Amino acid sequence: MRAALLASLALALVGCVPNLGGWRVVREGEDAGRPPPSRDAGRPLPVPDCTSPIVLGAGYREGFEAGPGGWGVTTESERTPASWEWGRPTGAQITRASEGEHAFVTRLAEPYDDHDASLLVSPCFDASAARADLLVSLDWTVFSEQCCDRLSLEYTADGGETWQLATGEARIGFYPGVGWSGAYEWQRGSTLLPGTAGSRAVQVRLRFRSDGSAIGGDGAAIDDFELRPASFDLAMSASEAARCGWMVATVTNVGGLPVTGFEIRGEVDGVETLRRPFDDTLGYLATQTVEIGGPLATTTRATVSTVGDEDASNDAASWGHASQPFTGYFSDFEADDGGLYVMGAPSSWAWGTPAGALIRSAASGSRAWMTGLGAGYGNNERGALMLPCYDMRAHTRDPQVSLSRAYQTEACCDFGRVEVSIDGADFVTVGTPTSGGTNWYAMARGWSGSSGAGQWMAAQHPLMGAAGHGAVRVRVLFHSDGSAGGEGFGIDDLALVP
Repeated sequence: MRAALLASLALALVGCVPNLGGWRVVREGEDAGRPPPSRDAGRPLPVPDCTSPIVLGAGYREGFEAGPGGWGVTTESERTPASWEWGRPTGAQITRASEGEHAFVTRLAEPYDDHDASLLVSPCFDASAARADLLVSLDWTVFSEQCCDRLSLEYTADGGETWQLATGEARIGFYPGVGWSGAYEWQRGSTLLPGTAGSRAVQVRLRFRSDGSAIGGDGAAIDDFELRPASFDLAMSASEAARCGWMVATVTNVGGLPVTGFEIRGEVDGVETLRRPFDDTLGYLATQTVEIGGPLATTTRATVSTVGDEDASNDAASWGHASQPFTGYFSDFEADDGGLYVMGAPSSWAWGTPAGALIRSAASGSRAWMTGLGAGYGNNERGALMLPCYDMRAHTRDPQVSLSRAYQTEACCDFGRVEVSIDGADFVTVGTPTSGGTNWYAMARGWSGSSGAGQWMAAQHPLMGAAGHGAVRVRVLFHSDGSAGGEGFGIDDLALVP
């Protein structure tokens, strides 16, 4: 009797027990760390509306690590279901999130569908307190058919009554036309959303659209989404300059609102050496650069100031400088690139196997450094291969620079040459046609014209005046004008000999 009663009770309760299939029960506060049920499980993410918008305040940021973050998914296609999914990307091309482990992807592990028209929709935001238009920033990646399949960003400032395309600008990581397409690894994109200042109902959506050609890839993904009112904010950053003891100080408008008038101050080892006002107007992500440094500097620092700057934490940047003791240098560029790197733009310098019609091999082995690797160089190139900064104070005799070189360039105007900077001074050309080198330049500007049907030839010359100095840097410069061209300029077996 008791067993029959329990069986009847169990049958009665079956309809009251929720189906937990596809869900994971976690303790309060535990990071679920698992994708929610996907569209294939029949549990779509509902699209949020603007009945209860989130007050935007100073800004909103969502990295999608704890979950979908209240974002919804839908489709405008009758042929295919919505493809946006939240979770860990495991596709053939989109293999990871931009930050952390989770992102939104047009299918986490498979290519996208033909005739896709999926929408990923943000929560709704109340930006009524925003005095300036909103700035949207996000990480994005796309692997799609170049011509026809694309990811684009749309927004509404009236709660969804009307939507408009965010056109963006290519220079800030945003598409220049109607969307992102092609093959791009993770990048950061930002743009302003005109007409959103003071709106009580702002929403953003990411649209992925494909045609029916069955040519595609993993599709698209987004991560690390930010939305905030534009502000007055200049940021300072620092990078290495070509000369030892110098840095490039770069001011960038990261706030979104145009900034007119600012001042850059520079210090070298704690002593102010520069105070320069600028009357320019910087739009969003526009930049201004100056070089700051001096002979044998160890630390350089730059600060930017402007009236109304809203974030002082990014107004200064510094760079530390050091020269390594010189004991000699040699590389045949077979195992690696010799530690050289390119500074200056534009440039076609590349490390690899030359494959031109004339210059079709390295001087030794199979690899060298060459402009274009024999496929031809560009107009107006200014790139240089940089060696480290060396301390040569222990040396009383100038070291020798030697290299193998091959070239085929426009004879009048395009050339390669070796240059040196001593103790942070300007770079000067190493040697002349009559300064005593071996197979050195035939013309004052450097090697130009043809080395003879792609022929490699060893050359050497002393680094005159380098001995006894604490900061010596050598570079190999390639210069081209705005017309004609050739296979390029290559070097191999580079050495600095004490």
